[in-house]
Amino acid sequence: MPYDFLSSFHVNRDLAPLVRMIETVSRSISIEARGRLAWMDAYRECGNAALVCRRFSVPLRTFWRWKRRYDPWDLATLECRRRGPRKVPCRTPWEAGRRVLTIRREHPQWGRAKLALLLGRESVILSERTVGRILTRHGRSAGYRTRKRRAPKPRADLAEIRVPGDLLQVDAKYVSLGSRRMLQYTAIDAVSRWRHAEIHASLDGETTAAFLESLTAVAPFDMKVVQTDNGKEFQRKTDGWCRTNGIRHVFTHKARPVENGRVERSHRTDEQEFWSEGGHGTTVTELRGSFARYMAMYNNERPHWALGGKTPTEVLAAYSLN
Repeated sequence: MPYDFLSSFHVNRDLAPLVRMIETVSRSISIEARGRLAWMDAYRECGNAALVCRRFSVPLRTFWRWKRRYDPWDLATLECRRRGPRKVPCRTPWEAGRRVLTIRREHPQWGRAKLALLLGRESVILSERTVGRILTRHGRSAGYRTRKRRAPKPRADLAEIRVPGDLLQVDAKYVSLGSRRMLQYTAIDAVSRWRHAEIHASLDGETTAAFLESLTAVAPFDMKVVQTDNGKEFQRKTDGWCRTNGIRHVFTHKARPVENGRVERSHRTDEQEFWSEGGHGTTVTELRGSFARYMAMYNNERPHWALGGKTPTEVLAAYSLN
């Protein structure tokens, strides 16, 4: 009985291994070669080269060049051929290249000129360009990178602080009146610990300038230097006001509240002796009146251990007598 091939042929059973083999081989080639293989598959289905070129946006000359090169049994024919010379007689020895990379790892900031000089001491003669090409080939060439620096802000000179008015530390903190959020602006003299503070509704440059204006009117000394942090409320408007009034404006370093330590410590005192006590009224006017009475007690009655038990007013009086 003759053998019936068609009756014994099953697509899923007989062609599955071939399909798996083709998929495995196609995954072993590059992405560009897979794209060219798609051209060939489309051409095998339709037989129209122009239609394939329009579909894949490929020039017709390019398609026919790859079609002549294509071998269905060797998908590597769809890979790009090496364009460089097959033999390079002047290639740098492998040991020298390894030594360049070793020194680069030890000194990542040295340039190719220094590396070439150091290799010359080891009897490895390489030019600067050769060293640079080796570093580029292995991805180890790094240009000079630096962070653009801003002009430093003026700082206070602690050696010049001798008498009241030489340095006033100014800061602002949030306080609450019921459910309303308010601002406490504070200024303290670094020598006498004399303070002036006010309650305001906003935190901006205009409010800071108004606070400094009232500070000038009540301060019992001439202000020479005002020190603030780098907050937005102490920037352009504050600088302009200080220049207009002949006062020097200096800044603390960023994230260094210890440099404004006197005003920061006075805020802690306010929390302990005023804000935590409560009973300051229900309106802004009542709060300001209560806070003004507290500030008068702070300057005239409260003894300060930093001043040897004296009050700021007594220290100012002693300086005025001297």
